[in-house]
Amino acid sequence: MYNSGTPFHRAELRRIGALLDDAGNPAALAWSQAVVDPHRQRARLLGLLNDALAAMSQDSLADLTALGGTTWILDGTEQAIRILGRTTDVIRRAGSAGTNATVTQALALALFESGSWTAAQDAADEAFWTATEAGADNVTLGSCLLQATLRALRGDHATARTQALEAVRGVDLRRSLSLQVRHRHALGMAAFVAGDHADAYEQLRAAFTRDFRPAPVHYHASVYYLGDLAAAAVRAGRREDARTVVEAVEHSLEPDRSPRLAAVLHRAAALLSETEDAERHFRAALADPATDCWLFERALTHLDFGEWLRRRRRSAEARPHLGAALE
Repeated sequence: MYNSGTPFHRAELRRIGALLDDAGNPAALAWSQAVVDPHRQRARLLGLLNDALAAMSQDSLADLTALGGTTWILDGTEQAIRILGRTTDVIRRAGSAGTNATVTQALALALFESGSWTAAQDAADEAFWTATEAGADNVTLGSCLLQATLRALRGDHATARTQALEAVRGVDLRRSLSLQVRHRHALGMAAFVAGDHADAYEQLRAAFTRDFRPAPVHYHASVYYLGDLAAAAVRAGRREDARTVVEAVEHSLEPDRSPRLAAVLHRAAALLSETEDAERHFRAALADPATDCWLFERALTHLDFGEWLRRRRRSAEARPHLGAALE
C-alpha cells in the first residue's frame, strides 16, 4: 500500500489503522499511523514510535519489521539501520525469502540515505537476488533503481540511465507511485551528472504534479527530491517553475518537520532565492547537527553554499564549506 501511494490505498491504511488496538499491538499501530502521512502530526507519531520501541520484543519478527519501517519513514535513519539489520538476521534464521527481500530493500534505502553507499549496494544486490527468487517484483525493480541511482551518483551516468530504463521496460509504474518517482530520480541524477540539466529538471519535475498547485506524486518519497529539483532548475533556467513547486509543497506540510526534511526545504529555498535571503536558508540547512547522519545531502548543501559564497567573492568563507563537501 505504501508503494502504491494512491488516495484509495491511503484511505485503506487509515481504515485498517483504526481497527488496531492501541495497547495490544503498539508496533503495528505505530507503523499504520506513520505510513498514512509521515509528514503530519510528527510529535504524535514519534510518541507512538517511542512507546512501541519501549515495548518491542527483540525476537519478534512482526515488531522488528514494523518498527524498522516506522523509524525509516519518520527519518530515524540511523535507528532504522540498526533495527532493519537486526530484522534481516532474524528473517535469515526463519528462511522467509519474500519478507527478507522487502526488509533488505528497506535497509538498502536507509543505508543509501545515510551515505553508506558500499553497504547500500551490497544490500540492494542481496534484495535483488532474493526478490527474483521469491517473485517479489516490486523489490526487484526497486533494487535495480537504487543500483542505478548509486551508479549515477558515482559518475557512471550512461550505465545508470540504461539500467533505469531497462528496469521499467514493460512495467506500469502507475501502480506504484513510489517506484515511479524513484525511477525519475535515478534518471534525473544520471542526467545531472552527465551535464544535461534540462533533462535532469524534467525528470525530477515529474516527481510532482502539473496542477496549479503542484503536489508530490508520491506523498512521502517525492518531497526529498526538492533540493535536487532546485539544483537542476537553477542550471536549466527553470527557477520560477521550481519555486512554484517548492512553495506549494512546503505550504502543504506542517511546520513540525524532521531535521532531514527541514534541511532539504532550506537547501531548495536557498538555491532558488535571487536575494541575499539565500544565505539564511543555507545556514539553516546546515545548523542542526542532527543532519550529520545524512552525509551526502549535507555535502551537497555545503557545496551549494560554498559556490554561492565564492560567486560573491567571499572565498575565505567558501573554503570551509567546499572542504567539508569534498571530505
